[in-house]
Amino acid sequence: MLEHKVIFFRDQKITEEEHMALAKKFGPLETHAYVKGLDKFPEIVRIIKAEDEKNQWGENWHSDVSYNVKPTKTVIIKSIKIPPVGG
Repeated sequence: MLEHKVIFFRDQKITEEEHMALAKKFGPLETHAYVKGLDKFPEIVRIIKAEDEKNQWGENWHSDVSYNVKPTKTVIIKSIKIPPVGG
């Protein structure tokens, strides 16, 4: 974690409640200013690409909400289906 600033928890089947509990360990939670979160958990934003969609979410490396006066310090990503290459 010290070198790359990343922690991986492989093969974990966590619920939204568990996701939120983990996130709260790192500090107060935020909602995204432009993207609606889940109804029950507005701090969780689902990024889904259907097979027929052409556009990519976050196609290039970027940092969300880095324009905020106080940028987000931690992001927790739960990957459900990862392509074998390029993703």
